[in-house]
Amino acid sequence: MKTLIYPRKSTNGTVVLYCRLVHLGRRETFTTNIRIEPKYWSHDRQSITGSTVELKKAKLELDRLRSRIQRECDKLLFEERFTLKRLKGVLLGKTEYNCISSLKGWTDFLKQFRRLKFRRLSQREERLPRR
Repeated sequence: MKTLIYPRKSTNGTVVLYCRLVHLGRRETFTTNIRIEPKYWSHDRQSITGSTVELKKAKLELDRLRSRIQRECDKLLFEERFTLKRLKGVLLGKTEYNCISSLKGWTDFLKQFRRLKFRRLSQREERLPRR
């Protein structure tokens, strides 16, 4: 999977950074909601240049986004549930998925396991003859 960050012009002279995910010829695009001036964008490095406080915050936000993309992609690939639409949905907060690697998925798994174990124990007690 490849990740491309690129700017698109906005109406007020700034650019908005977009993220394009490409996998096996398919692509999904979404906005990062990061706005900067065009002169602070480096096309070669696909990163923000400059040292003002706002630009440093934008750099940090972009780095966090890249690492989150990689982390979520790895999770979905590990669980063999990877699609670009699912990854985009997870990144934008529109899709939740139950997986053992997420805390909610893990707690749901434990609850189901305990119920199943309790059922099996109660079935054994019914089968055992009473003395």
